[in-house]
Amino acid sequence: MKKQKIVLSVVSVCSAVAVFFSTLPLIAGAARNVSNKLVNGNFNTGDFTGYEVRNASGKGVVVREHNGSYAAYLPGKRGGGSPDELFVNQKISLKAGEYTFKFNADIASYDANSGNYGLVYGVYTALGDFNRGYNSGKQIAEREDVSVVNRNDGSAVAVRKTFSGKLKDDFRLIAPELNDDYSFRAKVTVKFKLTEDKEVYLSIGVPNNDAAAYIDDLTLKANDGTVLFQNGDFEEGDLSGYIVGNTTGKGVTVKNYNGGYAAYLPGRVAGSGPEEMFLNQKMSLKSGSYILSFYADIACSDLSDYFGLAYGIYTGIDTTYNRGLSTGKQIVERDKVSIVNRTDNTAVNVKKTGDGKTGSDFKLIPDAVNNDFSYKVKVKMKFDVSEDTDLYFSIGSNSDKVNAYIDNISLVEEDKSNLLANGNFDDGDLSGYVYGNTTGKGVSVKDYDGDYAAYLPGRAAGGGPDEMFINQKVSLPAGKYVFTFDADIAATKADTWGIIYGVYSGLGDYNRGYNSGKQIVLKDDVSVINRDTGADVSFKRTANADNADFIITPDKNDDYSYRVKVTLKFELSEDKDIYISLGCNDNNASVYVDNLKLAVDSASDEDKDSSNYNGGFELGNTKGYILAGNSRIEVVGSVKEADAGKAEISGNYAAYLPGRQDGDITGSNLIKQVTLDAGKYVVSFNGDIISDGTAGSVDFGVHTGNWNTAFHRGFDQSSNIVKTVKIIDRKTGKASVAFSEQIDQNKKSQTFRIDGIANETINCKVNAYFEITETMVSSGENKVYFCISFPTGNRTTRMYLDDILFENGEPEPDEDADKIVKNGDFEKGNLNGYTVGNTSSVSDPVRVIKDPENPDNYVAYLPERNDTENNPYTRFINQKISLTKGWYEWTFDARLDYTSGYGLVFGVYGKLSDFMRGYGQADKNQFASQADSVIINTETNAVIMPGVLESWNDFTLSQNGKFKVTVRFYITDTQKDAYLSVGIPNTGAKGYIDNMTVNALLDYSPIDESQIRNGNFEKGNLEGYIYGYDTSKEDAIRVVDYNGSKAAYLPKRNDKLGGPYGRFLNQSLKLNPGRYILEFDADFKIETPSAYTFYYGMYEKLDSSYQRGLATGTQIADTSNVTDRTTNTPLYIVRKAGNDYYFSLSQYKAGDLIKAHITLEFEVEETKTVYFSAGINSGEQCGWLDNIKLVINTKEKPVPQTYDDPKTVYYIDFEGDKSQILDHNYQPSQYYERSTDTAHSGKYSARFNPESADGYKYFCYTDNNGYNVMEPTLKPNTAYRFSFWYNQPAGDQNVQYGYQPLGQSIRSARVRQSGWQQFTYDFKTGENPETEGRKTIWICSAYFGRASHLYFDDIKLEELTPSVLSVDGTETYCEETYNRIQNGRFEKELNDTIWDSAGISVKRIKATETNKADSGDYFAHLSGNALLKVKVKVRSNYVNKFAFSYRMSKKTNLKIGILDNSGNVMPAISGAEFKETSLITPTVADSEWHRFCYSFLSPIDGYVYFYLEGSALNIDLDEISLFRNTQGYDEDPNMFGKVKNTVADVTIPDITPLPDDSVIDDDFNIGDDDNIVIDNTTNGKGKKSDTKNQNNSNTVLIIIGSVAAAAIIAGLAVLIVVKKRRGKKSL
Repeated sequence: MKKQKIVLSVVSVCSAVAVFFSTLPLIAGAARNVSNKLVNGNFNTGDFTGYEVRNASGKGVVVREHNGSYAAYLPGKRGGGSPDELFVNQKISLKAGEYTFKFNADIASYDANSGNYGLVYGVYTALGDFNRGYNSGKQIAEREDVSVVNRNDGSAVAVRKTFSGKLKDDFRLIAPELNDDYSFRAKVTVKFKLTEDKEVYLSIGVPNNDAAAYIDDLTLKANDGTVLFQNGDFEEGDLSGYIVGNTTGKGVTVKNYNGGYAAYLPGRVAGSGPEEMFLNQKMSLKSGSYILSFYADIACSDLSDYFGLAYGIYTGIDTTYNRGLSTGKQIVERDKVSIVNRTDNTAVNVKKTGDGKTGSDFKLIPDAVNNDFSYKVKVKMKFDVSEDTDLYFSIGSNSDKVNAYIDNISLVEEDKSNLLANGNFDDGDLSGYVYGNTTGKGVSVKDYDGDYAAYLPGRAAGGGPDEMFINQKVSLPAGKYVFTFDADIAATKADTWGIIYGVYSGLGDYNRGYNSGKQIVLKDDVSVINRDTGADVSFKRTANADNADFIITPDKNDDYSYRVKVTLKFELSEDKDIYISLGCNDNNASVYVDNLKLAVDSASDEDKDSSNYNGGFELGNTKGYILAGNSRIEVVGSVKEADAGKAEISGNYAAYLPGRQDGDITGSNLIKQVTLDAGKYVVSFNGDIISDGTAGSVDFGVHTGNWNTAFHRGFDQSSNIVKTVKIIDRKTGKASVAFSEQIDQNKKSQTFRIDGIANETINCKVNAYFEITETMVSSGENKVYFCISFPTGNRTTRMYLDDILFENGEPEPDEDADKIVKNGDFEKGNLNGYTVGNTSSVSDPVRVIKDPENPDNYVAYLPERNDTENNPYTRFINQKISLTKGWYEWTFDARLDYTSGYGLVFGVYGKLSDFMRGYGQADKNQFASQADSVIINTETNAVIMPGVLESWNDFTLSQNGKFKVTVRFYITDTQKDAYLSVGIPNTGAKGYIDNMTVNALLDYSPIDESQIRNGNFEKGNLEGYIYGYDTSKEDAIRVVDYNGSKAAYLPKRNDKLGGPYGRFLNQSLKLNPGRYILEFDADFKIETPSAYTFYYGMYEKLDSSYQRGLATGTQIADTSNVTDRTTNTPLYIVRKAGNDYYFSLSQYKAGDLIKAHITLEFEVEETKTVYFSAGINSGEQCGWLDNIKLVINTKEKPVPQTYDDPKTVYYIDFEGDKSQILDHNYQPSQYYERSTDTAHSGKYSARFNPESADGYKYFCYTDNNGYNVMEPTLKPNTAYRFSFWYNQPAGDQNVQYGYQPLGQSIRSARVRQSGWQQFTYDFKTGENPETEGRKTIWICSAYFGRASHLYFDDIKLEELTPSVLSVDGTETYCEETYNRIQNGRFEKELNDTIWDSAGISVKRIKATETNKADSGDYFAHLSGNALLKVKVKVRSNYVNKFAFSYRMSKKTNLKIGILDNSGNVMPAISGAEFKETSLITPTVADSEWHRFCYSFLSPIDGYVYFYLEGSALNIDLDEISLFRNTQGYDEDPNMFGKVKNTVADVTIPDITPLPDDSVIDDDFNIGDDDNIVIDNTTNGKGKKSDTKNQNNSNTVLIIIGSVAAAAIIAGLAVLIVVKKRRGKKSL
């Protein structure tokens, strides 16, 4: 129905009927230019009109009622008919082009064998034997152009062929399961192409006994072209599409007028120039006949104005005055123009300017002065175009007396097939008709629902009998004709003669055909259908005679809701004048009639099998379509109330697809089958897609036979043959923003999608271009299926579908044809040219939208990932490009809203993954070069290098902001396909992409990533570097003149000017495996001395936010040296914070200038990209960088020193020339040096400088190969000993050693004596030594006042195994409770103890004054032979002590001690000078008590054996003890003060008090106070000693990089103190 937006004043009777006629938009619609080429495709005639059939036996094909309407019944051979009675055929004469033939089939199957033929169909060049195409060998459709959809569930049905399946063989359709209720419901679509004008036959039948079928809704259609006139209703709110001038702002404009938009033509009175007065539009038209119409509401202040409103159709316009007026190029003839006054429907005289001849303009002048635009007219101009040409519509007021509103400009092709004049009454009158209305109460034309229709008032209005009918005479040649019209009838009672109609050879009395006896149409050639339901309507005749009139008796209604479409067919055997005659002659009825059409019935024998059969749904039903069995699709004559104003129906009917709901996949899916010849085709359709809240999508495509019959759709199948799609917004004539191309991630299927927009309506015209190849035709794969489906359930999206048309056609030349990237600016409004993953079930898909920041521009929108909705398939756009060998540059604009994740991921790839993206492919098939690519922040001018996901080699952008991305890549092959891919893979970001281009770089030299670029900055810029923040801002990183050359200036940090973002300079290097040195000069001007100033290093990645390596934890440089360039001496200013190098400049004073040369030594183990990064991170200083170089490190890489003892981790004796002494940053030490003053072994030791500054100084070192040993790799759950020798020759107490638990202050102890002394520290690793921090052990020392040098030597770290660690003279007793040797003091009876054994002769003896025990009241005497072996559980991997007392008068062969868990003797620890093993033979035979004790490391499982063996024994034993060495006492604690301490006093060194909450982990085996072993022998070589010659001991502490170890050492000091207190108390 035509839309009327300008509010009209209408006569009262029209106002009254408009209310209840508001739901009847089809009564006065424009003639359709999209038509089904088949006759009687829905069999609504109730017979086979238009078909070639035979049924002499009455047992063949027939038309029957089926599901509420007519359908053709194909009984098959089961019905008993002969072979020639089993097929229906229709012949069609077609022009060269592309066509689609569709039909619905409901099939009963009596044998589901897949080899049966079932329903046989095809498109044929001729029929064969038995009146059928079947078995003729003349079938032309190709298999790939045929699709079958199961209308019950929307699933694809396999396309099968008869015989060998070759091109010319037929197609067959078999129900998958047995049924006798026709429940297998299929929609068949057959596409074919004709390369020349040709007659074809559509032929369908069941040739065998295995099936029977109903077929219906046959259509055959071709293309209907594109939008002819843009923005005719001005609903864009602007003059888009028009040529106008309005430089003063006083000219033509668009204004809100009567609730909508209209063009306002102000005339000269507004004060504008003549070039601003006219509205023009260029129209590119093909040869044909056209009708241009428009509404004009005109105000006029003076009727004498000569021109008024001037208008016309022109071959050109005056470009100076921007108008057609007075150009002499106007082409429309006066008699082709009609004007109707819209207020009273009267005709208005057509006037011309000038002499009124051809070429002059038309003009409109109101008939009365008015200032309210109340002169309202409709103008219609008809014109012909003989060849394709450009024309101009031009309208305006060049007067200061006239101004106007213009609206509803429409340009359509004239339907010249209508042989009637004024069939749709658009002239607003009854011109062309014979009628009477002398009383004014008879027939007339009235405004009806915004358009015109003929009103037949009936006799109740008071008119005479000669005023009740309209008639039109037409002179016709012999032939077949069809006459159709629409009638809306109101009746005050039932069985009223609502309308009388017919086709007559002449009129009778009273100016009518009624009752004349001259009616020529036979009853069987008349059909009436209800336009709302599609159901057949019964009609009657005025008499029982062939020449009687036809009448329709409506149901009772008062709102004209009885709406019918009437079709009359007739044939003339000779040339003849005929009359059509319509009227209402009843007092109880009145009628509106419209859309009267009389046409040659040239397609009467062809329509049924047309590819465009019922393409416009003008049959009022879905005949010709394949619907699912649960289809909810309706054919409607008007839009539903909820959709009023949102959708338009161009003719009488459209299909309403309600959209998919959960649990109903197929109900809204529609399929049309066509069979096409080889050729290029376009299928077009109009779609109005409406979404309320949650928007869904509509998928479409043209599929070959393997469409998804299970789900009744083509979506998700690999059968789509559409190559190009053009979707136009019908309101604007511009590309629709709703379009996207989907590639399924698994099957690689392709579908095209219109994405609904929440709370918006998309009014679009779709053209889908595809090709039927000769191969498809020859293989019978040219039967194809046009499929419409809804991929997403539970959405509000629904669709009005209309005007489906198949035609020959090719897409217009691609405006991007000369561009590598298609649709790179997205101004097509869609993703045409791109592939995306399947966005079904995605509420926020990838799509093209109007830029939120610039609504005049389109951008590609990349939404944030949502894993609840079909991810990761839906967040990337991709485009395949084919390139030749060479370098290329891909650029695009990106705006990113970023909070977390990878952000934007992009690259150029050799293929896409199954997820429809380049990202995340393990084979790293990215073509692009990181170093040759760059990102510029267009808001800050920061230069950024793309981040790289090393696992896949993808590029990333992880920042907020607006960017220009440039990616350079190289194609190595002569011809290569590449894929551009960009998207959002994670949550935490969404993006917008625009202006994507790819250009060849003809003279490009790729960046040599293996060298520093622009290292001396003599280019005067920062080319080659990556940096953050705007270089145009105040005090930014920049190149400056410095000391006669160029240098990079690093400003001090200013948090008001970028903070951390803009103070670092970086460059990438792609390096092969090897060792390198990066060196550069750096100068610093000290303003305020600070510890943390300049950070630098070599990194594996940059922080993507701050554009720096700092704090990324990826530093790879193992050494950095800094020298003063002036003196060439070391500068001890390098520190390390975490993994980063930095300068500490706190020792300098304001005004100092530091001139440093810096080197970074590093190794690359595999080819990879690394980054040099340097910058200022404090606000106190600024700096200059220059002369940055990268060189190969020719120095031999240090390798770890090897040792004879495999248990030695390292042994540092400082004897090698490559041995280095380092500080804790592993830089050359400022406080320690190699010295020959004294050594514990060899020639060299390490000397601590007594002149050093106050504070603790850390001491690190390399081995003799120069290998840094400070971070050794240790085994898990293994015991180790760290030891060193130290000497302070002067014995100066001003020297102090310390250790520093992580996060705590340093703990310390002073040294009080001279001479070489050994310090040992034993510890055990945990499950993961790497993370527990036991790798790094630092010695620290400090002076308090002046002192002599302190020396260190023979530093050793070794693995401990069960062995004797030391021979001890102190702490050899333990409390009985802790003794692991049962009754080892013999204070209890021997019965039921280990001593009660057959293998030993032992006697318990009570001590006397003359025969004393070593301690206590009893001892044991062993005699004869003895053998005792007892398994004992001790603390595992722990330092334990074994001790015993003996007395003998002569030598013995007794062996006593501890064996390991395998029963083996434990040796002395490696390197010890004592020889004792764990099995001891007493040696002193002086009849006195002697005590022997040793410490040993227990096995990992904690089990040992107490062992005793000898022969001819005669020896006393006492106080045999096995205990943890933390539990030892110098005297027997069990004597309660009875025994004096027999050992010399031990001096406890000064130890800084420890916190009260220091705790020893009771489960920690190695590392309590037993870990400190001090050998104080005068020779310093660890010889054995007994209690009589022990000296005082001192303690040296260490620093170790572990919380656990530090806590253990802290616990040591506590235990030393506590132990002494405990011992004194016991004594």
